[in-house]
Formats: sequence, structure tokens, C-alpha cells
Amino acid sequence: MSPLLRRALPRIAAVMTALISVGAVVTILNAVESRSGLVWICVGGGLLVAGGSITLALARQTVWDRLAARAERWLQPQPRGEDAPVWGGVLIALGAIVYLAQLAVYFPQNDSYAGQDEEAFILTAAEVHDAGGALALLPELYSGRFREANRHPLYLGMLALRPNFQSGKLLSVVLGCSVFVGVIVLGVRRRQWLRTGILCLLLGWNFAFARFSVIVGCEVLLAGIVGLYWLWLEVPAERTHGETPAAADWKLAAVSAVAVALAWLTKGTGLLLAAGCGLWLLVGSLRAESGDIRWSERGRWVHGVRVLAVFAVVWVVVASPLLTRNVLRFRHPFHNVNTWLLFVDEYQDPDQLSQSTTVAEAAAAYVGSHTWAEMAAREAQGLIWEVFVLLRSLGPPPWEDARVLPGAVLAALAIIGILVERRREQRLLVLWLLLCFPLFAWYVPIAVGERFIFPLVIPLLSCAADGGMHCLRWMRRASAS
Repeated sequence: MSPLLRRALPRIAAVMTALISVGAVVTILNAVESRSGLVWICVGGGLLVAGGSITLALARQTVWDRLAARAERWLQPQPRGEDAPVWGGVLIALGAIVYLAQLAVYFPQNDSYAGQDEEAFILTAAEVHDAGGALALLPELYSGRFREANRHPLYLGMLALRPNFQSGKLLSVVLGCSVFVGVIVLGVRRRQWLRTGILCLLLGWNFAFARFSVIVGCEVLLAGIVGLYWLWLEVPAERTHGETPAAADWKLAAVSAVAVALAWLTKGTGLLLAAGCGLWLLVGSLRAESGDIRWSERGRWVHGVRVLAVFAVVWVVVASPLLTRNVLRFRHPFHNVNTWLLFVDEYQDPDQLSQSTTVAEAAAAYVGSHTWAEMAAREAQGLIWEVFVLLRSLGPPPWEDARVLPGAVLAALAIIGILVERRREQRLLVLWLLLCFPLFAWYVPIAVGERFIFPLVIPLLSCAADGGMHCLRWMRRASAS
């Protein structure tokens, strides 16, 4: 990269930030009728960001050089020092207490499910129960007789054991508590008590995690699979005796394939996560990150293809029940009726859409009836709303939409954590965000909510814990100097 382009990129980024901020302000003022304090805080914050970005874009190069030097010092990894197991244990216990308290409050509040997604899960699980239950679900899938083309089978099989409202809520509580315990176990394995305590406090105090832990739905199961797999990546793998770096990469690919295949068996979002995971494994293999061998150019590509092949084979084997059903019944391995909703402007019955036209025909009709400006506006406005939803999903109760304010602080800490730590799994999280965010943004006119981005909450809070630890070390060093 030329020095001129290197100097121009920050200014271009500042201009883009200003434009995005102005677009967010316009979107909020046009789409939100309320003029509450939260709305004015968001509008004022957007205008401040826009003004500051324009000021930076027009600033002299000496200003940028000073800012770059300060940022480099600030993001310099600090000495870790001694861990604080006592304080870490206190924070873990506090996080567990807060989480259980939220469950005690929200469990009885969820007293109705008619006309909601919870009802659809219960009715579908009841059909599975009547057809023979969870044990009969696999033969139903492999024979193509299982007809549900929206909700995926893993959670339905669990719910089919007792397909009623109270049992479904209890199942979500059990799943949520199991995920919380898994977070503690994986954090302790990493021997970072204080960081684990911070993560447990953030997770136990997270409204979305508690809320999804008391409703009948697959969200907490999906978030648990994704989050625990991501935290497992944080723990340095111990290589067995005689295991080569290539074999270690193959093992990583196999475990990753199992995790994202289970995620897809839980919800369609797992397909995006699988695509991101496969790309992450391939890029990591080509970078020869196993470290203690030197690959030739051809050797890296051969190794990368083998890693990707292991990932693909294991993923297909684990996901084969749903893949087989889709091919036999719908003639497409990744069939899901919600795909048709990507090519309408408002919610319609996806089953009727799938019976009246093909996905290709629906896509062609949508593109033919909309200009590029209209489609770009849909995506841009959706991205703004998805940022709001993401920030809100990170926040604690009881502030409803105002959760976006503490959520913004946690998002800033997560960015700091990613920039400072630069671990391999953090690149996977960035890939997942880059793949999921545009699609969720496009889907906003159909449905918008925290359940779409929720699977990535645990990785994001983990990065926020990294950012919090960095700030604590920096303040400790500043006070000592």
C-alpha cells in the first residue's frame, strides 16, 4: 500500500462515519414517532459523531499522527500480572445470582403464548411427539416424511419429550443454566478467573440471555452451541503426543464442523455460521498459523484444501438428517420457506409463497420491480436498525430500548478487546458479523428482533470482557507510574 493511500484511508473512513451517522439520524427522525429522551440522546450522539468525524476528515496530518501515536500506545497489550481468583469467584457468583434472579422474575411473566412463535414450536413438537417422539424423528428425516420447512429439528426433538408450554419454558431454563455453567467451566480451564468473572457478570446481567431462557424457542440452545464452541476456541488446545500441526488443524476443522452443523440443525442461521467457519478455517490454514512448520506456497494450498475437506465431510455427516430430508422432500439441500421472505417488502405467509413460485422466480420478480436505489435504501436503513438491535441486545435490564446506551459501552469494549488481543477466534467473530449483518439488515422489513443476532451475544460479551480487562490493566499501570 502506497504511503499516500495509507494516509487517505483514515480520512475516507471519517467521511464514511459522518455519512452513516447522518443517515442514522435521518432514519431515526423519520421512522420513530416518539420524541422521548432516548430518541434525542441517539440523535444528539449521531450528530456529535458526524461533526467530530467531519472535523477529523479536515484536520491536518499532524493531528492524525498524534492520534495514531496515542491509539497505538492505548492499544498496546499490557502486562497481564497476577490473576485474582478470589475476585473472579465473587464476580462469577454475582453473575449467577443476577441471572437466577432474572429467571425468577421473567419466568412467571411469560404466561401466554397464543399467536406467537412459542405456539408454533409447541404445535410442531406435539406433531413430532404424536409421530413417535424424538426417537422416531431421525427415521422421519431420513425418509423425507418430516414436513416442517421452517423450524429445524434439534430443538423440536428436545421439546417433543413434553410438548407443552410449562415444560418448554423449563427446558429453556435448563438449557440456559447449562450454558452458563459451560461458560464458567471453559473460563476456568483458561485459568483466567477475573476475566471469567467479568464475562459471567455481563452474561448473567444480560436481558436478552435471561429473556430467551424463559421462552419456548430454540434461541438459547443455538446461542449455547455457538457461544460454547467459540469459548472452546479460546482455550489453547493441548497437542497429543506425536500429533502433527496438520493433524491439529484437521481436529479443529472436525470439531468446528460438528458445532456449526448442530447450529444448523437448530436454526437456519447455522448455515451462515458454517460458511463463515469454513472460510475462517481455510484462511487460517493458508496463513500456516500452526506455526512450527514452514509451508511452501503449494503446500499451504494443499493443506488448506484438506482442512476444508475435513470440515465439509464432517459437517455433511452431522447435518445429514436435515440435508437428506430437504433433498427428498424439497429437492434442495438447504430448503427453508423463510428464504422466500427475502424477496418481499412485508411479511407474507412463506408457505404460500413457496407453493406459488420458486426462489429464483421470486428473486427475479423482486429485482425487476425495484430500482437499485430502492434496494440500497432498504439495506442501508436495515443496517442502521440492526446496529441499534445489536447494541440493545448487549445491555442489561430494566431499561427496555435504553439498553442501547450501556450496550454501546460494551460494544466499544468489545472492539477494544478485538484490537488488543487479536486471537484467532476473534477473526471468526468478525467474519460471522460480516456475513450475518447484511442479511439481517435486508430482513428488517419482514421481521426485526434480538433473536437474529442473539447467537453472537456470548462471543461479543467475551470480547467486551477482554476490553474491560485491558482497561483495568491500563489504569493499574497508569496509577502505578
